[in-house]
Amino acid sequence: MTEIVVRMIKKVNLDVGRLHNDSTTVKAYGKISGVTKNGLRMAKGNNKDNRPDLVHLVFSLTISSDGAVPIHYKTYAGNRTDDTTHIETWNTVKKIAKRSDFIYVADSKVCTSTQLTYIVANGGRVITVMPNTWGETKIFKEELLSKNIPRKVILKRNVEGDREYFSLFLTNYKTINDGYTIYWYLSSQKKRLDKTIRQKRVSRAESALMELS
Repeated sequence: MTEIVVRMIKKVNLDVGRLHNDSTTVKAYGKISGVTKNGLRMAKGNNKDNRPDLVHLVFSLTISSDGAVPIHYKTYAGNRTDDTTHIETWNTVKKIAKRSDFIYVADSKVCTSTQLTYIVANGGRVITVMPNTWGETKIFKEELLSKNIPRKVILKRNVEGDREYFSLFLTNYKTINDGYTIYWYLSSQKKRLDKTIRQKRVSRAESALMELS
């Protein structure tokens, strides 16, 4: 596959300036040996289908933003965590793209000091989501409560009849230890999703209390 990808990048002049990575779990049912034919171990771990009772493999895929073309994929043992795969993936993709300055887009599992420092130190760039557990999140939320931070609407769109907006808070923030730039956004879609999830949790709790009583 790598040979095909490298040839096609040249053939169609594929833009590899921004690459997106994500992973999923491939679960298995039934009676299995626990090891695949090529030696990968089926194991229990962070199952993304909410099936902790099943063993699985971890499948990682990197695609180009230009046409969502697959650039690289790899399968890992089921107990391999996402926050240990990104350096290996980035190094491989760098060889395929023949450059290190592409933008690597991934979820919060890449947002660790070890991985970010490695990628940036080797000429890379990363866009990710900062985990809610980082201290910078608490600081920003406390500031939101204590003062009015201006924000600018940068995107408006209609989705299934609903008017959505995406706003950027107009302020400068850096991570405490590494000095990476932080952008804070407010998404009406995320706000609505959070409300729905809260309501479902409350409903489940009310049902459980009714059953208990």
